This record gives sequence, structure tokens and C-alpha cells, in this order.
Amino acid sequence: MADDIQRTNWGCELNKNQRTVKWGPIDRNPCWCRCPKNNHLLLEYAMLGDTAVVDELNVVNLKAECETVNRFVNWDIFQLKRGTTVNYINLDFDIKNYCVLQLVCGSGPVFMTGVHVYDKNLFNFFRLDK
Repeated sequence: MADDIQRTNWGCELNKNQRTVKWGPIDRNPCWCRCPKNNHLLLEYAMLGDTAVVDELNVVNLKAECETVNRFVNWDIFQLKRGTTVNYINLDFDIKNYCVLQLVCGSGPVFMTGVHVYDKNLFNFFRLDK
């Protein structure tokens, strides 16, 4: 079963020219056709670019479907400011099927990375992984 699991690296840049990134079926990725309901984006890291304005606060918002309340929710998931000792943050988000990431404050650039995981038996994979 583990051989059926597909993982691809994922990344995006949010900045003053591209403030929003959508992840989901709209990407027209071939894996969405294979198993459109079993796609997860595991967000891992966010990092502030070296051209970010010093002391400018950069806030990223996540809009995603929350299964526990059965509706879309908006969260400001992190903030980074150049000029502090930390210019990156570890993230631990498992997003299913669709999300919108938006730079709501600041001009960036903010780089985010993660892993796109998909499989027909994804639920069993996550259950065995824990």
C-alpha cells in the first residue's frame, strides 16, 4: 500500500504583486483526476525573503474547509517581521482538497513549502503513520 502513495514537493511565494495563492483542483494537476477527494497539502515551513522590508509585519491568512464545523474558515496562521532574530517558522498544517493562502499584511516576499500527498487509500496511510 505504501507504494501507491504519491508525494510531490510544493512551494509558493507571496509578495506585493502576487498576494494570493490557491491550492486545489483548480491547479489542473493530473493527480486531481486520479483521486480528487484524497489530496492533502502538508504545510511545513514559511520563510521571509531577504528583500523584505525591515520592521514590516507580514501576515499570512489561510482559508480552508474545516471538517469539524463543515464550513470554510479564515485564520491568520503566522506573522513574520524582518529585523527580528527569527525570519522563518515551522508549520504543521494538514489541508484537505482546497485552500487559499493570502498575504493580508506586508509586502513580502514570504516563501512557503510543503508536500502534496495523494492516494486512493490516503485515510489508511495517515492512520498507519501515527
